Parts: sequence; structure tokens; C-alpha cells
Amino acid sequence: MTIPVETKHKIIQANVTHARKLNRLFIQSIMDEFGFFSESFQANLKRQHSTWRFTKALVTPVSYFYLVIDQAKQPIGYNLVRLSNNQAAFLHWMYVSPDYRQLGIGSDLVKRACQDLKLCGSRNVKLVTYDKMGFYEHLGFIRSGQSLIPIGGVKMQLMELDLK
Repeated sequence: MTIPVETKHKIIQANVTHARKLNRLFIQSIMDEFGFFSESFQANLKRQHSTWRFTKALVTPVSYFYLVIDQAKQPIGYNLVRLSNNQAAFLHWMYVSPDYRQLGIGSDLVKRACQDLKLCGSRNVKLVTYDKMGFYEHLGFIRSGQSLIPIGGVKMQLMELDLK
């Protein structure tokens, strides 16, 4: 599939009507991006993240899902950010379909989430990543010391961004 370089995209805050689309994108992201996890861990992620679970998370006031749609209103990416009671924010998941990468969509997703989190009073946002440290560093995130967090048997790098 050839995507024009000038692809226009729109970032929206997802709601319950988007649960099925988010679930499909999540399953696709596991297949595209999470090959560093064992097959059994990937299968467990798919089972745990059903459409029902996405629906439930979408109505939780501390969860912020952002969905990226293209000109044809098809979903091409998403991210999920959670805000805790003490205003600490954590970016849990992020994905952009491979055909739409290198167009600034991932950067736009992170920036949009960070803008909204700042408006909610959050002072920083944290995330873990296995292999996207350079991408997040380009957006201003820093590696949190030697913090490697094991998830699914894989050591992930903890990163954070000051939202001041």
C-alpha cells in the first residue's frame, strides 16, 4: 500500500464508540511491534485487552485514549495515557500503523496527550519502552537512571518527561 507523504490525520479523544477500533489496532500493534515478547505473553495480552476492557477503560475518568484517523476516517494509530490520583501520568500504549510512520503522527500523539495532561495538572509523564528510546528522547523524554523494568520477561527502559 502506498501512502502519500502529505497524508492528513486527525487526533481525537476516543470514546466508547471507538472501543472495537481500538481493540483491532491493539491486536495489530501486538503483531507488528511486540515480537520481543514471547508468543504466550503476546497471546495473554490479546486475551486481556478485549473490546469490553477497552470499553470499560474508555469510561474511566483517569484514562485518556487518543485515536488517529486518516482522511477516510480509518483508524491508523492510538495511545493510552492514565492519570493517577496524585496527578502522575503514565503513557501505557502507543502505536501508529507501519504505512503511516515517519509522518509525525506518533510525535503528534505524544504532544496532544502531554498538552491535555498538563491542563489536568500533571507535572510529568512516564513510560516504558523496549526499543523506542531515540523516538521519545527526540520528544524530550529522558531515561530514568538505570531503571529497567521487567515486563513479560523483557527489560524495558523507564523514561519520563517534565511537563512544566
